[in-house]
Amino acid sequence: MRLEQVWVQRIFKSKVWSGSGRSAITKDKRIAGQAQVKERKYQRLDHRLRIGHKKKARLQISLKQMSSC
Repeated sequence: MRLEQVWVQRIFKSKVWSGSGRSAITKDKRIAGQAQVKERKYQRLDHRLRIGHKKKARLQISLKQMSSC
């Protein structure tokens, strides 16, 4: 499920329609924004880990080649 859908659902569940108005919408937008930032952070971390793993694998391969010589 995409984030836009999630916060639209949250707005419908929250008190927007029972008259608390703007504040609930902005709060929900803020929550959605935080979720997006967090997701981006984890994607970056994942990317970094993947790169690190590749480097490690490459090092191990080169070490094996050196030891076999």
